[in-house]
Amino acid sequence: MAFKVIGDAKKLTNEEWKSLRKIGGSTVGAIMGFNPYVSPYMVWEQFVNDEFPDIDNKHVRFGHFIEPVIRDWFAEEIKLEYEGAIVRENSDVMESEEYPFLTGNIDGDILIPDKGLGVLEVKSASAYSGAFENGEVPDSYYCQIQYYMWLTDRSYGYFAYLKDKEISYLYVDRDDLFIENMIATVLDFWYEYVIKEIPPPFSGLETEEEAIMKRFRVSEPGKVLDFPEAKMTIDILLATKEEIKKLEKEKSALENELKFIMGDAEVLIAGDRQVTWRPRKDGRRIFKT
Repeated sequence: MAFKVIGDAKKLTNEEWKSLRKIGGSTVGAIMGFNPYVSPYMVWEQFVNDEFPDIDNKHVRFGHFIEPVIRDWFAEEIKLEYEGAIVRENSDVMESEEYPFLTGNIDGDILIPDKGLGVLEVKSASAYSGAFENGEVPDSYYCQIQYYMWLTDRSYGYFAYLKDKEISYLYVDRDDLFIENMIATVLDFWYEYVIKEIPPPFSGLETEEEAIMKRFRVSEPGKVLDFPEAKMTIDILLATKEEIKKLEKEKSALENELKFIMGDAEVLIAGDRQVTWRPRKDGRRIFKT
């Protein structure tokens, strides 16, 4: 993958940065459906309306402040693991020469003898609960670092991150099969939805609903829309609601069976499973699985 440098992230103003916004590492996870807070529709709406979120806030400023500290710490640690390893900052804003709407800027370069150049991604305040627990990378972050490896044509990457007041790091190998599927999905998103200004499939995220309500916050009194093509969607919605009712009834029946088994016990243990039925301050017992 060939790319060209179109700017220096450290020298760009907030408005200049927003003017360069295209599909980047932070949006790929959302396009893939892996971001629990941002849906493909929400990304699509940003491009169609040319309205990108403000990137100058206290969280971003904290990230900029702490990033050099995390990177310097990582540089010293990785040298203990690989003699001769070099870590340096990289503030280039890169653009794919083949697909100019695909851009990215990494947090650093890492050079390890016999491994060549790798990508460094610094995370200073995780948006995901449980991120990096037990060596697990959140799916959206995984998309981001694989995307950067594709853009820079590198074979490995590292996350250096601040979590629970401790700095740690994690190695990630390049996954060409995942990258092939990811880039295909991103290209489809751009050409089939953004270019054609057709919204992608909706995900059902609460934030997605909020974005739609914000876009259409005012209704036209008395307006009626005749759109027969929506009949199938309505039929599926009604069928889904009926299925939910059945499942809710089945759920209540199963809970009642367990409550009867428990009687006056507050905890039920069944192998590796446990349920509780404890009283609140008002005396009412709350059942939890």
